[in-house]
Amino acid sequence: QDDAAGPTLTVAAVDAAGWLGAALKDRQVVLMSATLGRHEEGLDELQRACRRFGFHDVHPITVSPAQFGAMAFRLSARSVPPPMEAGGMPNPRFFDAAAQMVQDAARTGRTLILCASYADVDELAARLPPTALLHRRGDRLSLLVERFKASPQAVLATPGAWAGLDLPGLVDNVVILRLPLGRPDPLREAVLAAALERRGLTEADARNILAAEARGDAMRRLTQGMGRGVRTPDDRCTIWIADPRFPLPSSLVADLRRGLTQGAARGWEDLARAIPLRFRQPAGRSPYDRARLFEPAIAVTA
Repeated sequence: QDDAAGPTLTVAAVDAAGWLGAALKDRQVVLMSATLGRHEEGLDELQRACRRFGFHDVHPITVSPAQFGAMAFRLSARSVPPPMEAGGMPNPRFFDAAAQMVQDAARTGRTLILCASYADVDELAARLPPTALLHRRGDRLSLLVERFKASPQAVLATPGAWAGLDLPGLVDNVVILRLPLGRPDPLREAVLAAALERRGLTEADARNILAAEARGDAMRRLTQGMGRGVRTPDDRCTIWIADPRFPLPSSLVADLRRGLTQGAARGWEDLARAIPLRFRQPAGRSPYDRARLFEPAIAVTA
C-alpha cells in the first residue's frame, strides 16, 4: 500500500494446510499417511500435525504392517569425514567416499541417489561414470525417470525425489547422500523471535523451536526417502547412507571387538527413528541391527 511515508510491503507465509482445514471444516475426516505426525515434537504427535489443518478433536489410530517389503542397510564407517567443512564449503573427501558408495551400490542394480541440494548433484557429477543420470536445476525429472526405468543398471542423482516418486519393483538401492537438514532461515528466526518476545520468551527459545522443527522435517524426509525403495509387499531394497552423522545401531557400537563409537553421529541418535518400525524391530535382530559398514576402498581422511 502507498501512503505519505512511501510504499509498505507486507510479507505473509502462505500455508496450504489452512486452506484444506477450511474446506473440511465441521466434517468428520479420516487422514491416512505413512509419515504425518510420526516425527512431530511433543507428546501429542499426531495432534500437533492435525492442528496445522485446523482439526482439534483428534482420535489417533496407529497401524503398522508387520510385513511389507524388505530392507537392508549399509552405513558409512566413522572414518568418513562430514559432508561440509568448518567454513560451510562442501568437503571433497566426503564426496569421494560417497561416490565410491554409489559405485558399490550400482553393481547390484538400479540406484536412486537422494541429494539434499542441486549443489550435491554438481559435486557428484565429476565423480560418477558419464552414464549416470544427473538432475540439474531446470531439468525435467520425469524425463530422467523414464531413462532410469529403461535400464536395470541405471543411476539417478536428484534432490527432487524424496517423496512422490513411485517405481514399484524398480529401485534396488536408495543412496541417501546427505542428511536432509534445512538451511538456517535468519528472517524466519527473527520473525519468530519477535513474536515470542511479546509472549515473554527469548531469542534462544526461537532458535530451539526452529531447531526442533528442522529435526522433525529431516526425519520425515528420511522416512519418505527410504520409502522410495519399498512400494509393494514384494519389493527388496538396500538403503545406503553416506552421511556419517546417521547413527550406527547399538549392536555395532556395543561390540567391543570393533571398537566403534558414534563419532559424528553423537547427538543424532534419534534419527534412527526415521527407519520404519518393522525394520528396527525386534531389537538385536532387525535389519537395522544387522546393518553393514561401508569402508571406502581408498583413504579419504587426512
